[in-house]
Amino acid sequence: MTLVRQQIEHVGAREMVLDYSLSMQESPGAIAAMEAAASEVFLDALTPEALVGVTAFCRDDEDAAQIAGFTTDRDFLRARIAAIQGDYVAGFASGPRLYD
Repeated sequence: MTLVRQQIEHVGAREMVLDYSLSMQESPGAIAAMEAAASEVFLDALTPEALVGVTAFCRDDEDAAQIAGFTTDRDFLRARIAAIQGDYVAGFASGPRLYD
């Protein structure tokens, strides 16, 4: 797979929503690939002034959780993304919550 990196020029707020549901947990390499894309590709493509927030979901019996509010601190966002599996998922994942 070839990744094309280009800087996103528009300054604004962006929310990353990361999927830690059971289907992602059971797909080999899916979580690592998602986290790498979020931490390395997406964040690096934004201008330093762009605000980014992180939300994650992993269970059908709980709402998605705000992992990080909007910030320009890329190191903080990378650390929060790296901690999701241990701090938020904590070994329990199920199907995503679906709304009709």
